[in-house]
Amino acid sequence: MTVLSGLYALAVLPVVETSPYLDLAALLLPPFAKGMFLVSLFAIVMSTVDSFTFISAYTIGRDLPIVLGLKLSDEKMIQLTRVGLGVTALFSICLALYFEYAVDIWYLVGSFVVPALLIPLIAGLYKTQINKPIIQLLIPPALAICWHIHGISNLTSDGYPDYIWGLDPMYPGMMVSLILFTVFRSKKSIEKNNIVTHNH
Repeated sequence: MTVLSGLYALAVLPVVETSPYLDLAALLLPPFAKGMFLVSLFAIVMSTVDSFTFISAYTIGRDLPIVLGLKLSDEKMIQLTRVGLGVTALFSICLALYFEYAVDIWYLVGSFVVPALLIPLIAGLYKTQINKPIIQLLIPPALAICWHIHGISNLTSDGYPDYIWGLDPMYPGMMVSLILFTVFRSKKSIEKNNIVTHNH
């Protein structure tokens, strides 16, 4: 429905001034229906902001200490969740001010986050422990960020980042993450996998 509405708006509207949906609503809807439409859009945006903000704060306050092996009391976790709420809000505001389109945020942040989380997530699904998880979580995104900074510091003639070997920052980050996973994989997990393989 969203895609069809956007395509219809692009076909009907000669020029899109703000957003295809807002311009289409201004053209077709009467005042009352237009107000309801705008309120509905605002409700969708605010519900998404609330849910993702609290999920991020919960991840920082409760999930991250468990991943890092920290044993915190419930009061400490609550305090850390409150801090995570503020950090998430501040970080989100900075992203919104820096980027013009949401797609750019997804693309760039994904290039930094995927190398840090994909391999540990797969390891967690298969119950494979990782030694030194802080290194596993920090080095791959740090490399991806440095890769991106080098790219935007050396732009092509078209104005695009000139990445080393033409690789997007996500790929070297993923390679380093896979190497670190191989190096720091828990010995218990290796022995368990060997036992399972031997039994099969």
